[in-house]
Amino acid sequence: MKMHFITFCLTIVLISGGFIKQTIAQIGLPLVKNYTPDEYKGGIQNWQITQDERGVIYVANNFGLLQYDGNDWKSYPIQGISKLRCIAYKSSGRIYTGSQGDFGYFEPDSLGSLIYRSLKSSIPIPYQNIGETWKTYVLNDNVYFCTFDHIYIYNTISGFIEVVSNNSILDISYTCNNKVYTYVPNKGLSLLDGSTLIDQPYTKYFSEKVVSGVISHNTDELMITTSRHGIYITSGSIVKPWNAELNKLFSETFINSAILLSNGNLVIGTQHNGIYIVNQEGEILLNMAKDSGLLSRTILSLYEDDNQNLWIGQNNGISFIQLKSPFTLINEESNLPGTGYTSYLKDDLLYMGTNNGVYLSDMHENIQIISGSEGQAYSLQFIKDDLYVGHNNGAMKIINNTAKRIGNLTTGNWMFLEFNDYLLNGTYEGIEIMASKGAKSFGNIDSLRESSRILAQSNDSTIWMSHVYKGVYKIVFHGKSIDSTSVEYFNENNGLPSNLFNMVHIIEGELKISTDAGIYSFDHLSNTFKIDVRLTKYFTGDRISDLKTDVYGNIYFITTTSVGFLEKKGIGGYEKHTAPFHAIRDLLNDDLPNINIIGPNLVFFGAKEGFVVFDRNQFWTTEHENFKTMIRRVQHKGESTTLLYDGNPTKGKLTHGHLDNPEEVTYNNNTIIFSFAASSFNPNSAPMFQYKLLGFDKNWQEWTESNFKEYTNLREGLYTFQVKSRNANNSESEVVSYSLIIIYPWYRSPIAYIIYVLLAIFVFAGIIMSIDKRHELEKKNLEQKRHVELKAKELQLAKIARESEGEINKLSKEKLESNIKHMDTELATNTMHILNKNEFINGIKSTLGTVIKKSSNDEVKKQINRIIKNIEKNIKTDGDWQNFQIHFEKVHGDFSTRLKQEYPSLSPQEVKLSAYLRLNLSTKEIANLLNISMRGVEIGRYRLRKKLNLDRSQNLAKFILNY
Repeated sequence: MKMHFITFCLTIVLISGGFIKQTIAQIGLPLVKNYTPDEYKGGIQNWQITQDERGVIYVANNFGLLQYDGNDWKSYPIQGISKLRCIAYKSSGRIYTGSQGDFGYFEPDSLGSLIYRSLKSSIPIPYQNIGETWKTYVLNDNVYFCTFDHIYIYNTISGFIEVVSNNSILDISYTCNNKVYTYVPNKGLSLLDGSTLIDQPYTKYFSEKVVSGVISHNTDELMITTSRHGIYITSGSIVKPWNAELNKLFSETFINSAILLSNGNLVIGTQHNGIYIVNQEGEILLNMAKDSGLLSRTILSLYEDDNQNLWIGQNNGISFIQLKSPFTLINEESNLPGTGYTSYLKDDLLYMGTNNGVYLSDMHENIQIISGSEGQAYSLQFIKDDLYVGHNNGAMKIINNTAKRIGNLTTGNWMFLEFNDYLLNGTYEGIEIMASKGAKSFGNIDSLRESSRILAQSNDSTIWMSHVYKGVYKIVFHGKSIDSTSVEYFNENNGLPSNLFNMVHIIEGELKISTDAGIYSFDHLSNTFKIDVRLTKYFTGDRISDLKTDVYGNIYFITTTSVGFLEKKGIGGYEKHTAPFHAIRDLLNDDLPNINIIGPNLVFFGAKEGFVVFDRNQFWTTEHENFKTMIRRVQHKGESTTLLYDGNPTKGKLTHGHLDNPEEVTYNNNTIIFSFAASSFNPNSAPMFQYKLLGFDKNWQEWTESNFKEYTNLREGLYTFQVKSRNANNSESEVVSYSLIIIYPWYRSPIAYIIYVLLAIFVFAGIIMSIDKRHELEKKNLEQKRHVELKAKELQLAKIARESEGEINKLSKEKLESNIKHMDTELATNTMHILNKNEFINGIKSTLGTVIKKSSNDEVKKQINRIIKNIEKNIKTDGDWQNFQIHFEKVHGDFSTRLKQEYPSLSPQEVKLSAYLRLNLSTKEIANLLNISMRGVEIGRYRLRKKLNLDRSQNLAKFILNY
């Protein structure tokens, strides 16, 4: 974006028969930002400008409607219509427009995109040949579309269009005091009363004077501007010229438009010479044209926005002028070339030193260079009514508007210091002592040959010099003789934080040293420097580039990170002001930053191009700016990018996507892009933004100039994007938000989770059934095998019995042992089956418990809890124990019976524990069989010992095995 900053302009206005000099009431001109057709992507001509509640600017352009939100321009052409002539905004959100052959309105659709709707079909058929609509006004519930043939009155409530006709053609219409005035050629200015044009007492006076504007002046008075005859005041039937000299001026420049500013000043847009700002007394305060910063000499439209700044529609572009600002700029566009280094105001004569020389303005004529001063100028100082120049070519004095060399002619000069009856000249090679008025040189101070750019006097005998790369020098003059001096050097060994960036100043009458670690004062007792805590607290962590104090005790400063001033508050107190100065920070001279206080409330800051002028009288009125943050576009992206919201609210809402009605987005489009803007139009400082996405970001993100944010691969859920902005004054806007819901994918839907649970149940049941079937099959095979083996043994025994009766007993014993061994095996198998089953089921139970904790679906939790209860029921059943006890009694006889008879107080659980101990099972195995913890087994063993009356020396397991 091309940016122009308007500069100091002293105007000579050509008037027929001679010249009239108009006094400009300010030094420098306001900052301006220009927008070319290439930037706003429209035609060259801009006919009317307005603004909505958010601060968004609308322009009627040759190519259609233009919209500017502070960050981006949007263009809305009307199909089949080439030129938009006029616009008017109504709080309903509609932008009424008039064009060639049509009129209608733009309003947002459901997505917030502006859509044009023509009203032509609502016009009575005999009047549908519209011609060209030049003006559109909204007054209460009516919209007035003004053409050269008719005035169409559209009622926004009923939708009815009333047509006002006239016997002759009409010219441009205007509004003032909620009334519509129309100029009728060869007749004069008439008032629209209802649907009739009524002649006024002054109507005929303007029959030959084409009216270009109607403005409220005083009570019952109108100010009427004409195209070629100047400005008039009407009161009843009396008409008189407002200002005779101005009427001569405007008869040559032609008035195209005029508006009354909120501060009472009048802005006049001309055909040939840009704009004029005139006060109520008829004094020209400002004149700006193409050669002083605007894009065109021809002004087509004017508009004062909510912050009292001026928008100008021109024949070739749009300009924004920051009228409500304490800053103005002087640069090459007003014939001041080069970078600003020094300035001085004396007796209404303004001297300005740049790298190209010293320039003079007497406030009535153009800026002129002072002969002989060409080259780099560093300082301007009035000493005993003489003006001295610190210059790269050596010390100079201005005599009769000519620069004359003085002093040592072999080296450059930085600055001067009046000291007693002498003039000290800080040069590239030390300090030269000259006679008062600089008429004679006494040579340099001995033993000091350092570049002496900064000098300060602390008392009648002492001056200080600082070298920003070496340290500080104290020069003491002994007695009245200039030949007796002593020089003392101070650096980091004398209390300074380092040898670099130390500069001497006199603040509140005391010597102060600005360093890269704060402000230091000189302690005469210790002859060292000590930090000044009172002042340093205002510059913590900041290196100071320049300090200057005004007559009120306010301290102006430039540091590496900020610009501003400390406002004096009582004794020793200050209030720091930096926020408004952010707008000029990037404009300042970064070679030798400099501050020049040229008046009680007027400060010049050296700039890269000329000077930035700060008027403290205007400072207090500019701290607060009305601006809003807007969400301008929301898109979601998947395989393609789709628009969710296009930035224009409907029905009074700032955005769509409110929390109570969030937008829904499918999961495969879970990349969301937000664009936003702020209606803060500072010419040199873009707004900053801060945002966060609730549901994703924990904290606000860092401030940034970027006005868009993309979030990728968001999970399903509710999200609210919040954004706020900060202007050049560091004021923050209110937060605006946009809410949306990302729908879960099908595989994470509630139905999907129910299916997952049912599948898990079926799989679990199948596993249990498979285990039981396998166990039954193994048991059946084992029984069949035992039956075969027993039958074979019986046959073998029968055979042996026949051979030898003596072998019968032996075989019987072997059979008995075989049976016992077989039952032992079966008992162990059965026990391991129970162990494995219980352990497996407990594992599944534990896994399902974990699923319950992680699941957020109530239906899933309900189904899993039902499964866990069935598992617990299965584990607690006594069927396994009864089956085990049958096999156990076969192997171990009446162990359980004898134990219960001898110890009747044993519980069934303790009998089971005794049986498992008889099998010599481990604690873990017993815990699985009893479905208790290992700790529970240990407790059971302890209780069993007590009931068996065993003392500590007896081993429980051994006792059970031997019982």
